[in-house]
Amino acid sequence: MQTQTLTITTERIQAGGDLFRITSFEQKTTAFCDCCDNQTTGTKDELKRRGWTFGNGSEFCGECSF
Repeated sequence: MQTQTLTITTERIQAGGDLFRITSFEQKTTAFCDCCDNQTTGTKDELKRRGWTFGNGSEFCGECSF
């Protein structure tokens, strides 16, 4: 099971007399291992670098990945 959180940040910057509005989006996933009690939060890429695997509705931490 995964929980996903979307954070939207908007800021205004003035440069050269012009006003710019910058909006950034960050999607974070909280993953729960299907074999043990491990859970962690991060982007999908961060989780994969930490050894987490995802597929077919299952997710496994780096210690339980086969």
